[in-house]
Amino acid sequence: MSSKVSAFCMIVFLLLFTLSCAAAARPEPAAYSDHATPIKTQHLDVEAEKVQVLAVLHCTNGPDKALSEPRASANKSFHAIKQNPQRNRKNPKMGKMVKGKQYWLLKTEPGEWSWEDQAANGGVTKWDGVKNKQAQKHLKSMKDGDLCFFYHSGASARCVVGVVSVVKEWYSESGDKNSEVVVDVKAVGEMRRRVDLKDMKQDAELKGFVMFRQPRLSVMPVPEEVWKRICELGNGFEGDGIGNDGGDEEEDLG
Repeated sequence: MSSKVSAFCMIVFLLLFTLSCAAAARPEPAAYSDHATPIKTQHLDVEAEKVQVLAVLHCTNGPDKALSEPRASANKSFHAIKQNPQRNRKNPKMGKMVKGKQYWLLKTEPGEWSWEDQAANGGVTKWDGVKNKQAQKHLKSMKDGDLCFFYHSGASARCVVGVVSVVKEWYSESGDKNSEVVVDVKAVGEMRRRVDLKDMKQDAELKGFVMFRQPRLSVMPVPEEVWKRICELGNGFEGDGIGNDGGDEEEDLG
């Protein structure tokens, strides 16, 4: 019996000795330094950022969609934001449009109101008599300082003869905003060369101009490139600051 106990104690002793030797032979862990790469910490940081991405998805798309978002999609969103952190930030310039000067064309029968009448009236008059709803809408869109071609219509003359500027935005003489609206315009200057409708229709740069498609519309917008081209065909207008008619002191009117 004593021999069995002795053998058992020897086995226990050898087992404890083996374990102590193994522990002594194990290398010391490397001390952490600034140059060591904290793999575990880095992994935790990445996972924390992914949690932030899922939180963004939760706020943007709602809880149901965020919870059902596959892990691959979350990883994709995470890497996209890491590569381009400005992607989801609003550009301060976006959504803020700076509206420039507008250009228009006003038609009038020379027998009713001609360029000569406009010039002889001190240059200022109210532009009334517009019945068409679309034309009235254009009048309401005009702003102070906008420029308008003064166009003679009718069988005897169809041409741009001058330029006027808007000096008072739309109003209703009756006080009813749903009634006929008018604007006040002032003569700027006569075209140095009157631009005939036939010449405009033959010009390739004016193809598609709304006046060709809606010949009965009396008030219409003029795109800037069309405005510039018609001015070129007419050698500009008095007061545009280009010619030798004393317009050098005027502001640039187009």
